[in-house]
Amino acid sequence: MNNRDIAHIMMQSKGGTGKSICSSILAQYLYEKNKGLSVISTGPVHYTLKNYKHLNVKKIDTLNKEQRVDQSNFDCIFEEFIKGNFSMVVDTSSSDFLSFNHYMINDVVSSLILEYNKQYIIHCPITYGQNRDETISCLLRIIEDYPNTPIIIWENEFFGKNQNSFINASIFNNPNHIIGAIKLEGLYDNIEKQAFSMMLRKYKTFEEIHEDNDFDSVEKEILERIKRSIWKQLDFIFN
Repeated sequence: MNNRDIAHIMMQSKGGTGKSICSSILAQYLYEKNKGLSVISTGPVHYTLKNYKHLNVKKIDTLNKEQRVDQSNFDCIFEEFIKGNFSMVVDTSSSDFLSFNHYMINDVVSSLILEYNKQYIIHCPITYGQNRDETISCLLRIIEDYPNTPIIIWENEFFGKNQNSFINASIFNNPNHIIGAIKLEGLYDNIEKQAFSMMLRKYKTFEEIHEDNDFDSVEKEILERIKRSIWKQLDFIFN
């Protein structure tokens, strides 16, 4: 799959599922493969991704002064994309999921993207533990709402572990537009947890860690190993 001219849209109606973590990882991967990338964070309140200075994230406020959804801001996101020569990562907010979803399934949007020889992929994080059912319910809705759109699942095991391969689950055998799943494996070793948690708290990318003196050589090697594991999964999908 060509990484150029693709809008990667991270969507999940449940908050606190790691959308911004998944978006930051995806953006880092795409930056390495292709420098022509725009990274956008939407939503009325939460802009976690904006804290990643290295990613040069653009913030789009999706609410107007009356605290209502301003569709013109959605238009701005895609107007620049369809006329430009770059790929895009859009980290959407759970609070504007319904509005953004309604906007995306509008035939006008899909037709414009196809007209300009562009493509978009929906990325949906799911978690385990107490939020499992709610996140999977959102995924099922996305599968139904986007029958002709490639979908990538992000299995976030930071809140609980899944013993089986989710992508091989029988419930998802039929939709042929699920093109892959990325597993963010739960970290159960204390050193791994400490290193990864500190990287997230500092809003650092994997690349920045190499020059950060707050991380020792062991922690840097651990984070590099985590990166290689995720990059291998992404390579499998995009190559």
